Amino acid sequence: MAKAIYAIKIWMFAKQFKLTKAEDNALRDVAIFVSSLYVKAWFQAPLSTSASATDLQFLKDLSKYKSVNEKV
Repeated sequence: MAKAIYAIKIWMFAKQFKLTKAEDNALRDVAIFVSSLYVKAWFQAPLSTSASATDLQFLKDLSKYKSVNEKV
């Protein structure tokens, strides 16, 4: 999660760095993935009683996310 947070910070402050277009696109992809899918799963992880349902929902969301970005 720490790497994801750093990637989001770098993307947010990209104007202060010299990034190539490929780096900017990759950081944007990570930021979108983390903010739209991963954070929800991260916060639901400590709930052991609903772990199987949470994992299944995360896998379903991942398969839907392929239509947004196949690389991820």
